[in-house]
Amino acid sequence: MIRRPIMMTIMALILLSFTVTMLISIHASKRTGSLQLQRSISLPTYDLPTIDGKLSLNLNHKYKGKKWVLHIMASWCPYCVDEISVLYHFRDSVRIPVVLLAYKENDFQKLHRLIKKYPGVFTDIMRDDDGLFAIDLGSSGVPTTLVINSEGKVEKVWNQRFTDDNIQELIEYAHANN
Repeated sequence: MIRRPIMMTIMALILLSFTVTMLISIHASKRTGSLQLQRSISLPTYDLPTIDGKLSLNLNHKYKGKKWVLHIMASWCPYCVDEISVLYHFRDSVRIPVVLLAYKENDFQKLHRLIKKYPGVFTDIMRDDDGLFAIDLGSSGVPTTLVINSEGKVEKVWNQRFTDDNIQELIEYAHANN
């Protein structure tokens, strides 16, 4: 009889410690704003398939000598889906290419519908089915947004969801450094 309350207490303490750890982590990421992953890392050099899987493209070659944005997301990520409307308004504010990298995407029809809803946001839409391209950049999750400089190196990283409140940071960075 006494064992049951002890087990319930232990389980409650484990749950409480997990919750506190998660809250501290969320608070720390909100406080720091943009999180730096690996600065000055070069883009991987291998080709990626386009969203329809018919064409392969090497982003280093296509955007050589240009500054551009790589946005890593997936349709299964609710934050990523919400963020598309914010990026839709961003496209008119900064005239640098924005490439979507579909990270471990499992529903390309859903992604197609989402992209059709917000036309013109992305100049290219690439697939990263196994997630290795994003992992090679140091990304550990989605959404992640990177500014790639004209030399093909990661210049700035945001490992967070953009909202109407914080998209201005990306806009100002792109304007100041373009």
